[in-house]
Amino acid sequence: MITDDVVRQDEVARWMEVLAAVTHKLHIRKPKASREELRNLLKEVPVEWRKKLVIHYQPQLAEEFDLGGLHVSYKDFDKYSGFKIPVSCSVHNWDEARKMIDTCAYCFISPVFDSISKRGYHANDELMQVPAELRGKKIYALGGIDTENAPLALRNGYYGLVALGYVWNENGNESEKVKALLESISKERVIV
Repeated sequence: MITDDVVRQDEVARWMEVLAAVTHKLHIRKPKASREELRNLLKEVPVEWRKKLVIHYQPQLAEEFDLGGLHVSYKDFDKYSGFKIPVSCSVHNWDEARKMIDTCAYCFISPVFDSISKRGYHANDELMQVPAELRGKKIYALGGIDTENAPLALRNGYYGLVALGYVWNENGNESEKVKALLESISKERVIV
């Protein structure tokens, strides 16, 4: 799961509801928030839940709060290759995935389907099927993931899924949407 861009008044309570529903990690991605705003949000998260959080582009906060990881783009990964906590990255094609998969903790690749959160960000048909040599590797499908297409992404070789727009686009009921997504893939082998 990736958070939406907007910081809301009840932000951390929403994170906690989603964390209670998922078995993997919640990615904190707030590009317009200041480091101090993010620091204040992270202070509200109980220590025992912090290892389930991965923050985007804030290495200082990842270390300060002993989070579960740091997420960066493919082009920035080398800056963090010696980081002491897991570093994951975003890629946009199979060549980038091949270069990164044995170096980073895991990869997000997008857009697999038409984005829900970024209007006009259309699916890349080349990403529909995971190449044979990358199947079983920690590559997560991102972009347009919902209850209808999530099982297809898993059948097409993705290790797992990353949801954003489906869960956060409408204000409220995030944990119910997460549960619906998990139910839609319950017959597939995956951790979201």
